[in-house]
Amino acid sequence: MKFTRTAWIGAAATLALGASACSGDGGGGSGSEPVTMRVGHVFPAASPIHVAATAWADQVKEETDGRVEITVFPGSQLGSDVEMGEGLQSGTVECGMVNYAAAGIDPKLQMSFLPYIVTDYEGADALFYGDGFVAEHDRALLKERGVDVLAFYENDFRGLSNSKHAVTSPADLDGLKLRVPETPIYIDMFTEWGAQPLAMAFSELYTALQQGTVDGQDNGLNLTTDSQFGEVQKFMTLTNHAYGTGALACNEDTWAKVGDDQDVVLAAAEKMSVDMRKALRDARPERMKTLESQGVEVTELTPEQMAEFVKIKDVIWPQFEEIVGTEVMDGLRAASAEAIGG
Repeated sequence: MKFTRTAWIGAAATLALGASACSGDGGGGSGSEPVTMRVGHVFPAASPIHVAATAWADQVKEETDGRVEITVFPGSQLGSDVEMGEGLQSGTVECGMVNYAAAGIDPKLQMSFLPYIVTDYEGADALFYGDGFVAEHDRALLKERGVDVLAFYENDFRGLSNSKHAVTSPADLDGLKLRVPETPIYIDMFTEWGAQPLAMAFSELYTALQQGTVDGQDNGLNLTTDSQFGEVQKFMTLTNHAYGTGALACNEDTWAKVGDDQDVVLAAAEKMSVDMRKALRDARPERMKTLESQGVEVTELTPEQMAEFVKIKDVIWPQFEEIVGTEVMDGLRAASAEAIGG
């Protein structure tokens, strides 16, 4: 299975030209009135993700001479991932930086939440961006649902924090109440580990941790720190059980209005993706120090301990194969093996 980035951009350009020919002008981005786009996400305003997104908006406004104006709304102001996913398809949400695997758009989009597809950033860059296997698979599925991907973004390798005890093996998860994204495959994974997974919107998580509704959560170092979860958690384990990713995406009708400026917006979005990844990765050591200064015990697993967690692939991957089929899974296994072994 192969979806090409070039073909996707070409199709988008053809769509824009067709719309321009029908309307008799050069498209919304080149008319007298600016195209305005509202972009939502769930991350805190202080996060590197929001900082990169606002820089992207500023760059687009400058490079289009104000023809495209983007306003970024952090902190779930435009809704949860699920709400934004629904809105992107219906058109009630123009654009969003969405964890589409947790948005309920298509069960096949759970691929990015499969455990241990990659084990390091080099592998993540190879599979989740550009013409990587996961990127092309997910971009095509979103396009089928009327959602155009401008760029993919990073949300760190995921870890586990909790208020009860240190976690160094899957057995330590037994009985822990953990907030997880609203994704069936993900819920199945934590259930298999013996935890009690509870799906809830990210905006509700801090209060749930504070009140003891849940014992812990599974975001990475950056989001755990930026969201101040260190104030209400005592332990953090860097399990790296999934690579956190999402898409900067727009409803197809909103995207078509950008017209002749699509290439400018796309180039700026790709730059944002690269800059964001660098900022997040550079920040990890400082984020670890911040958690430790808050009294959080941070655990990095030994190779032997990590191997016990990786065994979950033997359970969860076959379940996902029933959803996407053997051909897709064979492609993913080959791409994953190359990324991990290469």
